[in-house]
Amino acid sequence: MKWWHSGARPDYRFSLANERTFLAWIRTALALIAGAVGIDQYASHLATPPLRLALSLFLLVVGGLLGGFAYRHWAGAERAMRHAQDLPRSLMLPLLTLVVTAIAAMLTGLIIIG
Repeated sequence: MKWWHSGARPDYRFSLANERTFLAWIRTALALIAGAVGIDQYASHLATPPLRLALSLFLLVVGGLLGGFAYRHWAGAERAMRHAQDLPRSLMLPLLTLVVTAIAAMLTGLIIIG
């Protein structure tokens, strides 16, 4: 973590706010992963097994990627604060919005059909 030692140490309040944002993204990733487990293990009446498996795997992949992107965003914001630069723009917000909307639409369809 060489970047951690570069630049000026930012105000601790900003670092803690950045960490809280990171933790919020991690909570969201964990919720997606928990949803995948729930659909796979407890929603046998929801759809056919291959469809449930596909939805569960999709949720697992999105949750895992979100966890990785959360770290990347946290590190980028920390670097920017240390070098008095603008905070990096995050594409996670619109992307996660689309993914959650798609998941909600898929689940709504499965519930209506089933």
